[in-house]
Amino acid sequence: HVINEGRRSVNNIQRSASFFLSKTIYATLIAFLLLLLHRMFPLQPIQMSLISFACIGFPSVVLAFEPNHDRIKGNFLRNVLVKALPGGVTVALATVLCISINGIAALFEKTDILRWAAVTADPPELATMVLYVMGFVSYLVLVSVCRHPTLIDKALLVLVALAFIGGVLIFGGILEIAPLSLPQIIATALICAAAAPVLTLLML
Repeated sequence: HVINEGRRSVNNIQRSASFFLSKTIYATLIAFLLLLLHRMFPLQPIQMSLISFACIGFPSVVLAFEPNHDRIKGNFLRNVLVKALPGGVTVALATVLCISINGIAALFEKTDILRWAAVTADPPELATMVLYVMGFVSYLVLVSVCRHPTLIDKALLVLVALAFIGGVLIFGGILEIAPLSLPQIIATALICAAAAPVLTLLML
């Protein structure tokens, strides 16, 4: 019983730590990349709180108490980094891509090229696009952590999705979530779709 309890503690701490470390990784990478691109971080702190609660804090608490008696393997820090790096890098790349597409679209509009396809977003719309992208990719990271889902994992995946969607619908005004145009919705969906294979590739 003591051995199983020790395994549960170590294994679950590794999974929970990977969520928090992935947030640290993508926050650092995004800040560095935006500094190079001379752009401001689009999200407000209150918008980041939705990501922190729905996609990191809440699932980390649930996973920390989940039964897990698998044999402990490898080095703790290495195991955490291996799980955290792919998600952190993918979120950072998807976020910077979302911001970059907005900048490219702005150039198209200034030169009257492809005006029909422009996805230029003002700060509120851009923040909303980035919020959706970060939320979706963070959810993919949770799915990757729950590779062999138990009943608790399946319930957690449903609850996290409902928490994020519910936060957007119920607290949209407080979170300053703006309605998106059709081109902006398509651009956001394409970035989310591209993030899935990138995350899978980085996890190999």
